[in-house]
Amino acid sequence: MQDFHSIGRTVCLMPMTWEDGWPMVGLKGNLGRAPRTWFKPGTTPPSAPEGATIVPADKTIEAPSGAVKGGYDRSDNFNGKTLKPVWQWNHNPDDKQWSLRGGRLRIQSQPAEQLMWARNTLTQRVIGPKSVATVELYTKGMKDGDVCGLGNINVPCSWVGIVKQGSTLALSCFEQLTNDTVSVLVGLPDGKIYLRCIGDYDNDKMQYAYSTDGKTFQTLGQEMPLSYQLITFQGSRHALFAFNTKGKKGGYAEFDNFTVDEPCADRSGNIPYGKTIRIINKATGRPAIALKHGVLYDTRATDKSELTQFKVIDRGQGRVALQCADGRYVKVYGDGLPGDVRFTTDSAPVGSPDGKNLPPTTDEVNSTTFLWQDFLDHDFMLLSLKNHRYLGKSPSTGSPYSMDFAGPDPARRNGSVLMWEEVK
Repeated sequence: MQDFHSIGRTVCLMPMTWEDGWPMVGLKGNLGRAPRTWFKPGTTPPSAPEGATIVPADKTIEAPSGAVKGGYDRSDNFNGKTLKPVWQWNHNPDDKQWSLRGGRLRIQSQPAEQLMWARNTLTQRVIGPKSVATVELYTKGMKDGDVCGLGNINVPCSWVGIVKQGSTLALSCFEQLTNDTVSVLVGLPDGKIYLRCIGDYDNDKMQYAYSTDGKTFQTLGQEMPLSYQLITFQGSRHALFAFNTKGKKGGYAEFDNFTVDEPCADRSGNIPYGKTIRIINKATGRPAIALKHGVLYDTRATDKSELTQFKVIDRGQGRVALQCADGRYVKVYGDGLPGDVRFTTDSAPVGSPDGKNLPPTTDEVNSTTFLWQDFLDHDFMLLSLKNHRYLGKSPSTGSPYSMDFAGPDPARRNGSVLMWEEVK
């Protein structure tokens, strides 16, 4: 399990290595640190998990043009007879007070002082690093004192929704952190409104928005900070809710077409295959340079000479080689000098191991081949398939680049996390 800021702790798959009869996290030469990216095991389950698609080990999925949807189906139009398995109730539900009918989710309003105490609140974990969740809310079944909408179950909690006082409907946005509510009167002749949560979870912030036509959205309330907290010990969760603040059973809210858009889910273009790039150390902001005498070093930020330019050669399955503009390749040499990074004119390409997404065998490992580790937004690391350590340069010493970094620090500022920019 790994901490993902306000998302909470999520389950990750990682390679294990048997060492002296014991399973150790990681790879030989760097035990204790799991790579961010590794090869898919050559196994196929007998049937697809619900909501997923089985892909044979020697195949890949081609996403439709413009598609940004992730592999797991988080959206729900509520047309089925049961809820999708992505949903969880925040408390044991009262099954007499909710239903799926007419292609919508109906939640009866029950007494509660605030969102965290509202029974029959339907939730699912938010997905990062960025995502936009949108739902249609139908309000004609609401009664006096009802509060219904889309919220974030966490401590502190927040929500955007409709509040009914008497016969008046108000669109409100509540933030528990400041105990602040922003409200505007709305006219909903057809009893329908679109509610949206815009999440930037790597930066622990979110913003609510609304629309009356499903096309033009306006934000409501301020951009809210999100927390990683141990009070209720769960990460941020989207919440569909209905409760009554006047201590009585109220009416009901209906929800339809809950959708989650994941703009970072399609990573097919994140590795700059075939492009010429400059490699910039995230800790120092200085680009790497292939010195003439054979050492990879750093240089001033304004240096754009050809020795700071590297072509990314595709070696298959996320493996790459880096070729300097003068024709030399980055290479890891020897076992005697840890992480000795030099240059060679020998490209020595590596074939695909058995045509499957499996780690290369010992005979296939070549010291000019690295496994790209994608951090999104042009941040990356390079993992050596020779010693299973990372390329980096200490920001506090005058040493050249080496391939002996165990991994990044939490702030990604120890010299092993790099940034790339394309050279046009």
